[in-house]
Amino acid sequence: MDPAVNEQYYLLVAAKLRETAAHVIAMSVLVLNLRKIQRALLRMLAYLLEILAQNKNWALVQWTLVRPLETGVVGHKSYILLFSYSSIFRVQMKFYCF
Repeated sequence: MDPAVNEQYYLLVAAKLRETAAHVIAMSVLVLNLRKIQRALLRMLAYLLEILAQNKNWALVQWTLVRPLETGVVGHKSYILLFSYSSIFRVQMKFYCF
């Protein structure tokens, strides 16, 4: 094979690897930023629901489920449970998953 062709092929492969590495880094940063934005929005929603719960007969429960490291998949889901207790026998529930 011609050395010039080998050189061009090497440069093409190197450029593709750089592009792939840049894409992986950009996606990682994007995912981290989306998690931060999600957490901030969830906190704002929880604060707003707490304000509403003061004016009505509502209670607010918030929890986060975290997958253990043994599963090999690390992640979490946050939940908000909002229920009103206008009487003991009647409970209305609203369930939000984030």
